[in-house]
Amino acid sequence: MSQTGTRGQVGIGTVIAFIAMAMTAAIAAGVLINVGGLLEAEANAAAEDSSNRVSDRLLVVSVTGHVSANDSIDIYNFTLARGPGSGDIRIENVSFEIIDSESADTYVVGNGSDDAVREVRVLTAQSDDLVLTEKGDRYILSINAGDRDGELRPGESAMVTLTTASGASTRVEISAPESMVDRSEAKLYYPNTGWVR
Repeated sequence: MSQTGTRGQVGIGTVIAFIAMAMTAAIAAGVLINVGGLLEAEANAAAEDSSNRVSDRLLVVSVTGHVSANDSIDIYNFTLARGPGSGDIRIENVSFEIIDSESADTYVVGNGSDDAVREVRVLTAQSDDLVLTEKGDRYILSINAGDRDGELRPGESAMVTLTTASGASTRVEISAPESMVDRSEAKLYYPNTGWVR
């Protein structure tokens, strides 16, 4: 009889150990599932951020310049559109850097409080909310080159980088024609051929 009782106690101990192992495995599985879910969410967020940095970029359609009385470019006019595959782009959140022979300056378009930004105006868009939402939307960003001591004289060039809020950058090189006598406006950039002389 004592042998039968001993066997029963061993059986109950085995069952308790099995239940404890099963519970431990269930808790570990729950933790792994939670961690996996968190990692998946972080990976999705990182992938979306990386995608935005690549796709949410501006397209510079053209750049013209106003020719001042001393035959140099004192205002840059950038015609901007959404790049292929990009989402909505708010012009107010765009920053721009201009590097030329005189200086290197960075600004944010903002709400027009910066003297470097002359104006942002609608060329073609459904509304004037300063957001590029459709493929055909075009806005003109005008920058006062004179206020930043960066007027382009004949034959000079500058590098301009436009960066959206998501971090996607578009870089263009602009160049003033060799002669601007008796001209009020000059084309500074052709998207297909690059520099203009």
